[in-house]
Amino acid sequence: MMKGRDSSRRRERDGAAERILKAAIALFTERGYHGTPMRSIADSVEKIADATSPTDGVEAAAAPPPTEQPGPAKEKEHSHV
Repeated sequence: MMKGRDSSRRRERDGAAERILKAAIALFTERGYHGTPMRSIADSVEKIADATSPTDGVEAAAAPPPTEQPGPAKEKEHSHV
C-alpha cells in the first residue's frame, strides 16, 4: 500500500516541477532571465494551479503568465579594491 502512495507523491512532485519549468521558460522568454524574479515564477505557477483546479466538476484553462513588466534589470555593482 505504501508503494502506491509513494508513486502518487512522485507524480505530484514531477507535475509540480513541470509546472514550475513551464512557467519559468515562458517568463524568461517574455522578460529575459535577469528580468524575471523568482516571485513572478511562483505567482505564475499559483495562478495556473488555481485556474486548473476543478470547479464544479469543470476544469478551467491554464492562466497565462502575468503580463506586468518589471523595470529594467539592475546591473550588479562590483567593487574592485
